[in-house]
Amino acid sequence: MYCAQVGYVKPHGALYNDMMANEVIFRAVVEGVASLSGNPSLMILATTDNNRYQAIAAEKGVNLLFEAFADRAYTPEGKLAPRNQPGSVYHNPQQIIDQVTTLERHGYVVATDGSKLSLNADTVCVHGDNPESVATVKALSEALAS
Repeated sequence: MYCAQVGYVKPHGALYNDMMANEVIFRAVVEGVASLSGNPSLMILATTDNNRYQAIAAEKGVNLLFEAFADRAYTPEGKLAPRNQPGSVYHNPQQIIDQVTTLERHGYVVATDGSKLSLNADTVCVHGDNPESVATVKALSEALAS
């Protein structure tokens, strides 16, 4: 029998968005992760102020990994723009590369209103649900290496 250890938990979809918008839900997710063996981290959306989330997670001994999105637009409030909003999902590889390299080099992303959102992220998500994904990840890797 093969046994694997979970290194991190990343809620998905509505739960991900709901936990970032509602502290009660966030606390419930943190408690769920804290109950798992192996002490996995919890991956959440990087915000302009991660301190509030860190304090809640620290109460239960859960490490957080902060995630930025390569291929999603951000609202001026620092949330992901709703997918039903035009331009909320990026498909242009250069736009995706520009967002990630700006974040990596300057520590911010540009919101839908043109404002700069400072984000302290540990990791970047590139969605795989579009035909350009593999080529975009390759180009992004090359851009970050240069």
